[in-house]
Amino acid sequence: MPWEGRFDDTHTATLDFNLHRIPDGKQFQTTGIIDTGFTGFVQIPRATGEELGYVDGPRMYARYFLANREEQEVIVTLANVTVGRETRNGACLIPLAGDSLTLIGMDFLRRFHRKLIISYRTGIRLEVD
Repeated sequence: MPWEGRFDDTHTATLDFNLHRIPDGKQFQTTGIIDTGFTGFVQIPRATGEELGYVDGPRMYARYFLANREEQEVIVTLANVTVGRETRNGACLIPLAGDSLTLIGMDFLRRFHRKLIISYRTGIRLEVD
């Protein structure tokens, strides 16, 4: 079954999904920007990570480079993500400095076996690949 994304007020491609809170697994609904330049699974703001228990849970630290070559330090932890009836596990990045956006990356599409179709006429669709 295809998933329907949408364009937000700034015409950015987005998708609603659920993150599972640590340790009780309760689901937290959020909206992520579909970022084809982000190779990771998901990125969330630090405040969201704290609310879900990701900042205090098992984690490691890493550095990565943004498209503008800026280096960023992040917390890396595993997150369960659900869209519709499907759940997958992947690396969740939480930037340490500044405010950040919730992003959905290419690893998200790979793990859910989805292809992304973007059309200003018909909208955002993520179909089984």
